[in-house]
Amino acid sequence: MTERQRPIRSAGGALLVCSLLACAPEEAPAIDETLVADPVPQVAVRGRLEGGPRLRLALDLEGCPVPPERFVASVDAAVESWNATGLAELERVTAEGEPDARLSWHRGKHGACMAFGHDSSVAHAGPLAIPSFVHLDAARDWSEEPGGLPLDQVVLHEVGHLLGLDHVTDPAAVMHANYDRRRAVPATSDLAGLGSLYGGLEDGPGDVYARLESGGELQPLLRRAAPVGQTGVAAWDVDHDGRDELLLWRTDPAGHGRLTAFHFGRAMELDRSEGPMVGCVVPGARVVFGTDAEGQGMLVSVLESGHYYARRFTQGALPEVLHEDLPLGVETEWGLVLLDEDTDGVLDEMPADWGTETASGDLDGDGELEEIVVR
Repeated sequence: MTERQRPIRSAGGALLVCSLLACAPEEAPAIDETLVADPVPQVAVRGRLEGGPRLRLALDLEGCPVPPERFVASVDAAVESWNATGLAELERVTAEGEPDARLSWHRGKHGACMAFGHDSSVAHAGPLAIPSFVHLDAARDWSEEPGGLPLDQVVLHEVGHLLGLDHVTDPAAVMHANYDRRRAVPATSDLAGLGSLYGGLEDGPGDVYARLESGGELQPLLRRAAPVGQTGVAAWDVDHDGRDELLLWRTDPAGHGRLTAFHFGRAMELDRSEGPMVGCVVPGARVVFGTDAEGQGMLVSVLESGHYYARRFTQGALPEVLHEDLPLGVETEWGLVLLDEDTDGVLDEMPADWGTETASGDLDGDGELEEIVVR
């Protein structure tokens, strides 16, 4: 427990980010001609480019398994697609000098990178820094015949990683982990990720803001990520770094209780995200965040019957299920106590007052609470 009083709003598989991001599975079979976008745009980011979404890309044609002009055309198409969003500034360069990122072909083990061929990965992007790289597996079938990998879409996806985007499960998104030729241009989830990282999107439904002081202006935190009626929001320091994380979860059955945590820097700029983690909360339940007797963060979904589903934050923002034979004891920062001492999976007593339905948190770690506003 801390001394400050902070209200929490309860409205209602995990992706690992690393310095080398392997992107993976081969092209998924097309079932129909249309990819239906997720109704709630997904924001998932691996980090922020220091100088903003501006990159100079160069190509290395050594070992290229396709006609060089096809490789060049794929990179040019990716540059054009991302630039057309108005949220990025990319350029393919041929002049001498060090580019911001280089795209090249490799087989098997290459340098310090993950070896191609031991799993389904067909390409991977380097660290979110300058210089960086994209490596493509030269041993794969990149032909334009049926069964060949979609080079245009793979390059478009990998450049998205260079810009700071991570994998999402939105079927229409370029940043979906599975490649598909129908994902030819960035979709709403891709734009929401870029806009949340670097700005450039106008205010719209589902935006999340912070109000730094009572009556003050609103500062955008996330774009299009929290449509009202389909998303819950809270702020909680799940990794004990002194800054609260912004937690979003789906409250509708179609969202399967998917939870994502967003980390912000000292200037209230989006730094990275963790998740989404499917099945983390129970759709339609009241979601409560608190601390157990050992000081460990807890997430509890409580149904009207008193039955609950509890997770403990032992792995950053990806909580594990509380073992069923352990007694539940959770205290929130406004004094609400949840107990299940007989471990029957039902709260010993349902709270008469769940507290306020607003959210606030110290996202930048300055000791002051920011009000979280969703529009």
